[in-house]
Amino acid sequence: MAFETSVRRYSAFYLNWCQAFGEHDSDYAEGADLNWLFVDAAVGLIAAAEVKRLFFHELLGKHHPNPTIEFSENCSYIQLNETRHTVSSERNQAGMNKLMELLRRRGDLHMFLSYHIYYPDGTRIITFSRKKPMPLFYKEVAPLTARIV
Repeated sequence: MAFETSVRRYSAFYLNWCQAFGEHDSDYAEGADLNWLFVDAAVGLIAAAEVKRLFFHELLGKHHPNPTIEFSENCSYIQLNETRHTVSSERNQAGMNKLMELLRRRGDLHMFLSYHIYYPDGTRIITFSRKKPMPLFYKEVAPLTARIV
C-alpha cells in the first residue's frame, strides 16, 4: 500500500553550520554506501562519498522546487527525484525500515543536516527527526515529499 507524506526541510544559514546529532545507536560500516544512525525520534543517514553528492544535490539542492524521496517497501531502492539509487546491501534494510516507520508516524517530520564528533571531520548526517532543528542554525525551505511504494 503506497504512503505519502510531507517533510519539513531546513537549510543552514551559513555553509557547514549544523547541530549535533546526539547520543544514538548505529549501523555503521566503514566503506558502506549508506550508514544509519538511530534514536527514538530520529533517523540519520550518512552517505559515502560516491553517493553523498547525489543525495545532497537531490534532497538539499535548489534545482528542484519540490523535491521527492521514494523508498521501496522491500528496501531495494531509494529514489531521489528522477534518480534511483539501488540499495546494494541487506544491512541497509534495518535503516530503511526504521526511516519508513518514522515517516508513517503522525505529526511533523523535519529534515536537516547534522554532525557527530564520532565520525570523520566533515561528515554530514541527513537527519529525519520528529524534533524541529535549532532555529539559530536553520531556516525552513520548501518541503520534501516522501513516498513509500
